[in-house]
Amino acid sequence: YIKLPSSNASFGEKEHQALGYLTSGLKDLAGVLQLPIISAVQLNRGAVGKEDLDDGMIAGSDRILFLANRVCMLRKSSEEEYAMTGATHQFCIMAQRMGNELSWTPVKSNGQDWVLTME
Repeated sequence: YIKLPSSNASFGEKEHQALGYLTSGLKDLAGVLQLPIISAVQLNRGAVGKEDLDDGMIAGSDRILFLANRVCMLRKSSEEEYAMTGATHQFCIMAQRMGNELSWTPVKSNGQDWVLTME
């Protein structure tokens, strides 16, 4: 989860700027070590309870979106989606640098395991 430690609050930077620096540092580290970095960010308050999510609802910084290779979202299924698919959650790839986006795809969970089936 990309978040600033509370001890950074006194540096005088705006939080979105500091998040951008942190994200940039993670991307640089991934390049040096040749490994993927997977992180979570929270949505802004305007996204609470909505089913139609988009990458503009990510809280913090546009820099997070600018530096991300892929933006994925996971949300609870609506009652209608659950009735149609039996899936407790929905997953999508909102944006990615290479390749196509993936529309909302059912994710089933039995409380222990998560299963995403591509159709």
